[in-house]
Amino acid sequence: MFNWRIVSVCLLFLSGGSVSTERTDAKPLFRISYGGSIEGKVYAQFVQSIYQELGFTVSILTTPTKRGLILLNDSLVDADVIRLKSVATKYDNVILVEPAFAKGSLVLLCKKGEPCNLEILQQETAYIQTDEGTLKLFEKGDITAHIVISEMPTNTLKMLEEDRIIYALYSFDASQLSEWSSKLNYIKVKDVSGYHVINKKHLNLLPQIQQKFREKLPAFNASRNQLPL
Repeated sequence: MFNWRIVSVCLLFLSGGSVSTERTDAKPLFRISYGGSIEGKVYAQFVQSIYQELGFTVSILTTPTKRGLILLNDSLVDADVIRLKSVATKYDNVILVEPAFAKGSLVLLCKKGEPCNLEILQQETAYIQTDEGTLKLFEKGDITAHIVISEMPTNTLKMLEEDRIIYALYSFDASQLSEWSSKLNYIKVKDVSGYHVINKKHLNLLPQIQQKFREKLPAFNASRNQLPL
């Protein structure tokens, strides 16, 4: 049987695709997975600063969204930048860092000029692109449209911009949604909250990480015109 986890490990340690990597011999290395979206890069940079202040050398590795959580659950990375709570809590070895990192909206994105309403979720002739994590936010029967899975968020948005797909389910914070509203039509599906997550082997670090988040989040949210969490 083909072992995808072996492939994931090889890709993790051979890949050079990282947002930022800083190595010194004096500091322990902390590996953090990240879905790779342009919109999420600001969150990756914020998380990087947290661990640098805690005395770590930080390596942020871009991975497809589902693979990132698998690597984290298997202790092949130490943390993931940001995840929806309802998705992350399904993994036994993953711990949420309080407080919530970001709050935003899950929206149905629609190509300009196309109908854009929640009834599309129930249209059997419609095709909607999203990732498996987002699908976990829905109950069976909530969506009867055809679902096309993509684990690279940047691909989904690019395909919408290029008119290669018509609909997608995607999560944005308020600042991100404002930026995209001029490019695409959308309708809100539900409110969502994102959390930074760590592997449970770092449970002893959790109080320090959470304290850093509480200290730094207000200024971070203010810089992005986010509402207080």
